[in-house]
Amino acid sequence: MMFNDEIRAQVGRVIMEWFDEFTRFRFSDTPYLHDEETLTSYVWLPTFLPDGFEKVEYINLGYGYVVIVEFEDGLGSRISLTRTSTAVDRNVSNQQGIYQVIIHEGITYHAFIAQSAEFGHIIVWEQDGFSFSVTTFPNIDIDKVLEVVFSIERVERIQSGVNEWWDFSDIWLPVHMPEGFVFYDTFTAGSMHITDWMHTSGATMWLMQTTPPLTIDTDNEFRAYIPTTVDGILYHIFYADYTQTDDISTVIWEEGGFVFLLSIPWFIDFNELLMIVTSVELTY
Repeated sequence: MMFNDEIRAQVGRVIMEWFDEFTRFRFSDTPYLHDEETLTSYVWLPTFLPDGFEKVEYINLGYGYVVIVEFEDGLGSRISLTRTSTAVDRNVSNQQGIYQVIIHEGITYHAFIAQSAEFGHIIVWEQDGFSFSVTTFPNIDIDKVLEVVFSIERVERIQSGVNEWWDFSDIWLPVHMPEGFVFYDTFTAGSMHITDWMHTSGATMWLMQTTPPLTIDTDNEFRAYIPTTVDGILYHIFYADYTQTDDISTVIWEEGGFVFLLSIPWFIDFNELLMIVTSVELTY
């Protein structure tokens, strides 16, 4: 794509890059690490919607990555709310709207306000350690859109009517967690649930839980296959040899009607790895 000389503007903590057809927003070079309770117990939703609008879809692609909420009025108009990590680049079309900065209750909103009825508005901002955007289609009264945007707040998930976290029943998580790891993200896709943890070194560990039947291909180069049975459960352990690789160890097992796969950094020794997998239990 052809673009003009890059323009970088620092407004608060946002970096803006202006191109021919779009503007790129980034609110942080590293993601803000939210705690597990924040990501699993709360959602961000508007408390105001224009007449006729109602929530029609809630898409969760990772609590720290992408959450999309769709609202429609049944007459062809749509409002989309997207929440992502602050470290995610947000590319916004700058072809159909006039750029304005709007400050409301200490939050800076970057708005591209449509000038034609056939195009919608786009508003981008940072709030509560997340990057948000609202897009509309077609052109909805900008005052109404801003009222929606200004009303977005953290709501307890149980009170919100959004239950996709609980739609995947029987969430299993490890009780034992090595020092230096913190909860990072979790998401559900169909019959698969994945939870991520991040180490202070930047390495990640993740646990996948899904339902059989399932075929899993795993790389066994520089990994020793060590089948280990504990309390009647067979753990298929592919243990990374840290003298030859800085890759990951992988453990696969079946328990409670689910198939599990744990991916863990090479610097976790075998005994601690075994403590993690054997501590996995029904949590939610």
